[in-house]
Amino acid sequence: MINTLKEQLSKIDRIQFANLPTPLEYCNNLTKYLNVKEIFIKRDDLTGLAFGGNKVRHLEFRFGYIKKFNFNHIVNANMGISNNARLWSAASIINNVPLTLIMSKELNTELQGNHLLNYLMNINLIYSKTENEEILHNEAIKYGENLKSKGLKPYITVLEPFNEVAAILSYINTALELNQQFKELGLKKIHIFQASGSSFIGMCLAKKILKLDHWKITGIGPRLQPRMRDIRGITNKTINLFDKNFVNKLNFEYLDYNEINWDLSFYGNGYGLSTIESINAIKLLAELEAIFLDPVYTGKAMSGLINYAKNNKIDNDSSVIFIHSGGLPNLFTYSDELNRERQ
Repeated sequence: MINTLKEQLSKIDRIQFANLPTPLEYCNNLTKYLNVKEIFIKRDDLTGLAFGGNKVRHLEFRFGYIKKFNFNHIVNANMGISNNARLWSAASIINNVPLTLIMSKELNTELQGNHLLNYLMNINLIYSKTENEEILHNEAIKYGENLKSKGLKPYITVLEPFNEVAAILSYINTALELNQQFKELGLKKIHIFQASGSSFIGMCLAKKILKLDHWKITGIGPRLQPRMRDIRGITNKTINLFDKNFVNKLNFEYLDYNEINWDLSFYGNGYGLSTIESINAIKLLAELEAIFLDPVYTGKAMSGLINYAKNNKIDNDSSVIFIHSGGLPNLFTYSDELNRERQ
């Protein structure tokens, strides 16, 4: 099944620009500190493009789709702290597709972090006055419709269902990559921690396709409500990109919400708002392993892993895997919050 799944993925349009495979690094000091069997970090912060991150993987499939269907302008809408915005901007440059970013100018968007990097890339940046994500998306749609009236074919990111499909595909591929690394290291029973989102869904779908019953995957939610609510619909669209004979052999058509292990208890007071626990987790990993997390996603995910370890929610015989999805530029955006003693 592994080779067949690899073959199915190879048939889907993709432009490769990530540095893959990313390393799976053993964390000796963190392992001792948390008193678990062993902890490894999957370094998807090292995918290469513009400070890296998990979304570089997503964008390989998205740009395969963009090139296949001859889109000639990208319209993206994001909050000011967005890693997604930074990497869309960078990928548009190396793939020579013009991009317009409509960005909110909310808290923490002084010329720092991701905001600074977008500025340095000199993309067409339009500041919205809103901090409301729905209004921001509507502004992007309106801008895209205006481009259409001028004869262009814009890829409007907030309207494209393939956006999430691409993320799921890329993390099915990541699961295959991890599975090979686990075999090389002789890892048997696995507990994976990851910030929940479309990458997380891809990992869960791969687990189901490959029948990896020895894997447990816990998604730590950076949002109170998971953004992707139509799990059935989007995983069904993903599966249906594969050959019919392959799909028929799966004996299932989608991943259901109740098959996914979400934990939203580390969310705090809002998306993009750090918690004491996430700040402590960032500082702890920096002190113990010289690996840097971000306050929006990976800091909260690591705070979840730490909590599980301290409360004996990880089996003694499990190898713990943490997916580092990147986001490093936001460390500088949150410097004031990080500049305090670990509690």
